[in-house]
Amino acid sequence: MGRLKWWLIGAGAVCIALVAALCVGAWNEISSEWQVEQAAAQYALNHSPIDHIQGHDVFTGAGTEEVFYGQDAFGHDWYAFVDGSPFSIQIQSASGILSAAKVQKAALANQVKPISEHIGYLNQAAASSFSAKAGPVWEIYGTTPSGKHVYLYVNARTGKQLWKYVLQQNATAGGILN
Repeated sequence: MGRLKWWLIGAGAVCIALVAALCVGAWNEISSEWQVEQAAAQYALNHSPIDHIQGHDVFTGAGTEEVFYGQDAFGHDWYAFVDGSPFSIQIQSASGILSAAKVQKAALANQVKPISEHIGYLNQAAASSFSAKAGPVWEIYGTTPSGKHVYLYVNARTGKQLWKYVLQQNATAGGILN
């Protein structure tokens, strides 16, 4: 009985060590992401009219971009789009940007039932590759009436469709971008 007891204690210690190692690894991964967000948020506060950040999102339509929403000292709403290394920033007044509710209506008008919406900024390089003008865009992920998943990009000021990607299921690859 003594040998079984020591074997169980040893196995328990190994399991605890494995769980601890997984937790440390996960923490290191998460904390590095938080450090990037924190540095980008500080950059947005230092290089934009935003005095108080009210929200944050990540836009991945043309690379990874940290998006911050907030107000200046006078109560005006602003967006700050931070990307790159070193950071660069684009700033837009929120007064000319369509709300998420209006973007959802634009998606429905384009035969897309929205699941999520993310605002971002297309810089000149990204805009030219998509044959669009540089500026703010909404990325809408949703489904078509036939049930296919789609990414729809619309101008953030007008709601006009810029481009659309329909994801099609492929039995061997799991899904392809069309």
